[in-house]
Amino acid sequence: MPCPAPSPLFFKAHCLDAALVDISALLGVATATAVHMSKSTKKPEVIWPLLGPYLGWLAFATALNAEVLRQNSTETWLDWKKVGEDVDKKTEKARNAAKDAATKAAAATQAAAAKASEATRDAASKAAAAAQGAASKVGAAAVDTAGRAAEAAGYISEEVKAKAAHDMAELKSALE
Repeated sequence: MPCPAPSPLFFKAHCLDAALVDISALLGVATATAVHMSKSTKKPEVIWPLLGPYLGWLAFATALNAEVLRQNSTETWLDWKKVGEDVDKKTEKARNAAKDAATKAAAATQAAAAKASEATRDAASKAAAAAQGAASKVGAAAVDTAGRAAEAAGYISEEVKAKAAHDMAELKSALE
């Protein structure tokens, strides 16, 4: 079986990222070729036993290349630090716009919370005033009722005293 094309990039040049791109492309082309050949031939069952092991080897080599690249990220073709800086530069405007939008959203949320808090305080104040008014009305009604009860008790008491005096007088006259 011939060596895959990325071998010189991987083993000689030590360009792990370029080798990964190359072997991934090779895997895609080999897979597309196998699928096309199996659809266009009269005996597709012959194609897969022949190309299946090669596709398996390419998949394994691609995964191995990716893992080696992950563990040795310094051996790359591209200067990823420079790429990162370029990306940072080009996305700085969008990040600043996102920060501004987040700040505005936070301010709007805070303002809405303050309005809601003020409305809650106003509603609580109105409810307390209404409760205080109702309590004073109940208190006034209780004082009025107590006064009427005392007046009625005084009237009844005078009536009871008069009846008791009358009964005592009758009792004295009956005993004499």
